Amino acid sequence: MEQVQLCGDDFDHVNLLTSESMMAGQFDQFIYCLTRFTGAREVVELGVWKGQTAAFLAKAMKHNGGMCYGVDVGEYQTEAMAHIERLQLSRWFTYIRGDSAEVGRTWKRGRVNFVFVDAGHDYDHVRADVEAWWPHLRVGGYMAIHDIVSRDGAGRVASEITTGKAPFDTWQCLVLPLYWEHGALVVTKLGESHRE
Repeated sequence: MEQVQLCGDDFDHVNLLTSESMMAGQFDQFIYCLTRFTGAREVVELGVWKGQTAAFLAKAMKHNGGMCYGVDVGEYQTEAMAHIERLQLSRWFTYIRGDSAEVGRTWKRGRVNFVFVDAGHDYDHVRADVEAWWPHLRVGGYMAIHDIVSRDGAGRVASEITTGKAPFDTWQCLVLPLYWEHGALVVTKLGESHRE
Protein backbone atom coordinates (compact mmCIF):
# COMPACT_ATOMS: atom_id res chain seq x y z
CA MET A 1 0.00 0.00 0.00
CA GLU A 2 1.03 3.58 -0.64
CA GLN A 3 2.27 5.60 2.33
CA VAL A 4 0.73 9.01 2.85
CA GLN A 5 2.49 12.03 4.32
CA LEU A 6 0.33 15.04 5.14
CA CYS A 7 1.54 18.55 5.94
CA GLY A 8 5.13 17.79 4.98
CA ASP A 9 6.12 17.23 8.60
CA ASP A 10 7.90 14.18 9.93
CA PHE A 11 5.65 11.44 11.27
CA ASP A 12 8.31 8.84 11.97
CA HIS A 13 6.14 7.28 14.70
CA VAL A 14 3.12 6.91 12.41
CA ASN A 15 2.82 4.26 9.72
CA LEU A 16 -0.08 5.72 7.80
CA LEU A 17 -1.40 3.69 4.88
CA THR A 18 -4.16 4.52 2.43
CA SER A 19 -6.80 2.03 3.50
CA GLU A 20 -10.19 2.28 5.17
CA SER A 21 -8.76 0.79 8.36
CA MET A 22 -6.30 3.69 8.64
CA MET A 23 -8.72 6.57 8.05
CA ALA A 24 -8.57 7.50 11.73
CA GLY A 25 -4.83 8.10 11.28
CA GLN A 26 -5.60 10.53 8.47
CA PHE A 27 -8.04 12.35 10.73
CA ASP A 28 -5.38 12.61 13.43
CA GLN A 29 -3.02 14.11 10.88
CA PHE A 30 -5.72 16.59 9.87
CA ILE A 31 -6.05 17.60 13.54
CA TYR A 32 -2.26 17.93 13.71
CA CYS A 33 -2.24 20.16 10.62
CA LEU A 34 -5.11 22.30 11.90
CA THR A 35 -3.40 22.97 15.22
CA ARG A 36 0.16 23.18 13.87
CA PHE A 37 -0.42 25.54 10.98
CA THR A 38 -2.94 27.81 12.70
CA GLY A 39 -0.29 28.45 15.35
CA ALA A 40 -2.37 27.04 18.20
CA ARG A 41 -0.50 27.09 21.50
CA GLU A 42 -3.19 25.92 23.94
CA VAL A 43 -5.21 22.87 22.93
CA VAL A 44 -7.54 20.60 24.86
CA GLU A 45 -8.49 17.05 23.99
CA LEU A 46 -11.61 15.75 25.72
CA GLY A 47 -11.42 11.96 25.83
CA VAL A 48 -7.78 10.88 25.62
CA TRP A 49 -8.41 7.11 25.54
CA LYS A 50 -5.01 5.53 24.74
CA GLY A 51 -3.33 8.70 23.50
CA GLN A 52 -3.25 8.41 19.70
CA THR A 53 -4.75 11.83 18.96
CA ALA A 54 -3.02 13.27 22.03
CA ALA A 55 0.33 12.33 20.47
CA PHE A 56 -0.49 14.27 17.29
CA LEU A 57 -1.63 17.28 19.32
CA ALA A 58 1.44 17.14 21.57
CA LYS A 59 3.69 16.96 18.51
CA ALA A 60 2.00 20.07 17.11
CA MET A 61 2.52 21.79 20.49
CA LYS A 62 6.20 20.81 20.39
CA HIS A 63 6.53 22.70 17.11
CA ASN A 64 4.34 25.62 18.21
CA GLY A 65 5.81 26.00 21.70
CA GLY A 66 2.50 25.25 23.38
CA MET A 67 0.71 22.72 25.60
CA CYS A 68 -1.89 20.04 25.01
CA TYR A 69 -4.20 19.32 27.93
CA GLY A 70 -5.84 15.90 27.78
CA VAL A 71 -8.98 15.51 29.89
CA ASP A 72 -10.30 12.03 30.65
CA VAL A 73 -11.81 10.03 33.50
CA GLY A 74 -8.55 8.07 33.59
CA GLU A 75 -9.54 4.54 32.58
CA TYR A 76 -6.63 4.31 30.11
CA GLN A 77 -4.35 6.94 31.68
CA THR A 78 -1.41 4.54 32.07
CA GLU A 79 -1.52 3.46 28.41
CA ALA A 80 -2.00 7.03 27.18
CA MET A 81 0.91 8.40 29.18
CA ALA A 82 3.15 5.48 28.19
CA HIS A 83 2.38 6.23 24.54
CA ILE A 84 3.15 9.95 24.98
CA GLU A 85 6.38 9.19 26.88
CA ARG A 86 7.50 6.59 24.34
CA LEU A 87 7.26 9.32 21.67
CA GLN A 88 9.13 11.76 23.92
CA LEU A 89 6.25 14.24 23.90
CA SER A 90 5.40 14.42 27.62
CA ARG A 91 6.89 17.93 27.92
CA TRP A 92 4.02 19.21 25.72
CA PHE A 93 1.20 17.17 27.26
CA THR A 94 -0.63 17.43 30.60
CA TYR A 95 -3.14 14.76 31.61
CA ILE A 96 -6.08 16.07 33.64
CA ARG A 97 -8.15 13.35 35.27
CA GLY A 98 -11.83 14.18 35.58
CA ASP A 99 -15.17 14.53 33.85
CA SER A 100 -14.62 16.62 30.71
CA ALA A 101 -17.63 18.90 31.18
CA GLU A 102 -16.90 19.45 34.88
CA VAL A 103 -13.26 20.32 34.12
CA GLY A 104 -14.54 22.78 31.50
CA ARG A 105 -16.94 24.42 33.94
CA THR A 106 -14.08 24.97 36.44
CA TRP A 107 -11.27 25.72 33.92
CA LYS A 108 -8.93 28.47 35.19
CA ARG A 109 -6.01 28.18 32.75
CA GLY A 110 -7.24 30.84 30.32
CA ARG A 111 -8.47 30.73 26.73
CA VAL A 112 -7.53 27.93 24.35
CA ASN A 113 -7.06 27.78 20.57
CA PHE A 114 -8.53 24.35 19.94
CA VAL A 115 -10.89 21.92 21.70
CA PHE A 116 -11.29 18.36 20.42
CA VAL A 117 -14.57 16.87 21.74
CA ASP A 118 -14.25 13.07 21.85
CA ALA A 119 -15.14 12.00 25.42
CA GLY A 120 -18.61 10.65 26.23
CA HIS A 121 -20.63 10.22 23.04
CA ASP A 122 -24.21 10.31 24.32
CA TYR A 123 -26.16 13.47 23.55
CA ASP A 124 -26.12 14.94 27.06
CA HIS A 125 -22.38 14.46 27.48
CA VAL A 126 -21.43 15.93 24.09
CA ARG A 127 -23.78 18.88 24.60
CA ALA A 128 -22.38 19.47 28.12
CA ASP A 129 -18.81 19.41 26.75
CA VAL A 130 -19.64 21.93 24.03
CA GLU A 131 -21.43 24.22 26.49
CA ALA A 132 -18.64 23.99 29.08
CA TRP A 133 -15.73 24.53 26.71
CA TRP A 134 -17.05 27.02 24.12
CA PRO A 135 -16.60 30.04 26.47
CA HIS A 136 -12.90 29.10 26.90
CA LEU A 137 -12.25 29.10 23.15
CA ARG A 138 -10.43 32.16 21.79
CA VAL A 139 -11.97 34.11 18.94
CA GLY A 140 -10.48 32.51 15.83
CA GLY A 141 -10.12 29.18 17.63
CA TYR A 142 -11.60 25.85 16.59
CA MET A 143 -13.76 23.20 18.19
CA ALA A 144 -13.97 19.76 16.56
CA ILE A 145 -16.68 17.27 17.50
CA HIS A 146 -15.68 13.71 16.61
CA ASP A 147 -17.86 10.68 15.78
CA ILE A 148 -20.81 12.63 14.35
CA VAL A 149 -21.53 9.82 11.88
CA SER A 150 -20.90 6.79 14.07
CA ARG A 151 -22.48 8.03 17.33
CA ASP A 152 -26.05 9.36 17.52
CA GLY A 153 -25.40 11.74 20.41
CA ALA A 154 -22.47 13.49 18.74
CA GLY A 155 -24.39 13.55 15.47
CA ARG A 156 -27.39 15.18 17.11
CA VAL A 157 -25.25 17.93 18.64
CA ALA A 158 -23.56 18.52 15.26
CA SER A 159 -26.99 18.75 13.64
CA GLU A 160 -28.10 21.31 16.23
CA ILE A 161 -25.02 23.41 15.53
CA THR A 162 -25.56 23.36 11.77
CA THR A 163 -29.26 24.22 12.12
CA GLY A 164 -28.89 27.11 14.54
CA LYS A 165 -29.86 25.33 17.78
CA ALA A 166 -26.38 25.40 19.28
CA PRO A 167 -25.54 26.57 22.80
CA PHE A 168 -23.81 29.57 21.18
CA ASP A 169 -24.67 31.97 18.38
CA THR A 170 -24.04 29.99 15.21
CA TRP A 171 -23.85 33.10 13.06
CA GLN A 172 -20.49 33.59 14.75
CA CYS A 173 -19.25 30.22 13.53
CA LEU A 174 -17.92 28.80 10.31
CA VAL A 175 -19.05 25.17 10.11
CA LEU A 176 -16.90 22.71 8.17
CA PRO A 177 -18.28 19.16 8.09
CA LEU A 178 -15.56 16.56 7.67
CA TYR A 179 -16.42 12.96 6.99
CA TRP A 180 -13.74 10.43 7.72
CA GLU A 181 -14.39 7.02 9.22
CA HIS A 182 -16.50 8.30 12.11
CA GLY A 183 -17.15 11.84 10.94
CA ALA A 184 -16.32 15.17 12.52
CA LEU A 185 -17.57 18.71 12.59
CA VAL A 186 -15.17 21.64 12.93
CA VAL A 187 -16.54 24.98 14.13
CA THR A 188 -14.59 28.25 14.15
CA LYS A 189 -15.35 30.90 16.75
CA LEU A 190 -15.62 34.21 14.90
CA GLY A 191 -16.70 36.40 17.80
CA GLU A 192 -17.86 36.51 21.39
CA SER A 193 -21.41 35.45 22.04
CA HIS A 194 -23.95 37.37 24.07
CA ARG A 195 -24.86 33.95 25.58
CA GLU A 196 -21.44 33.50 27.22
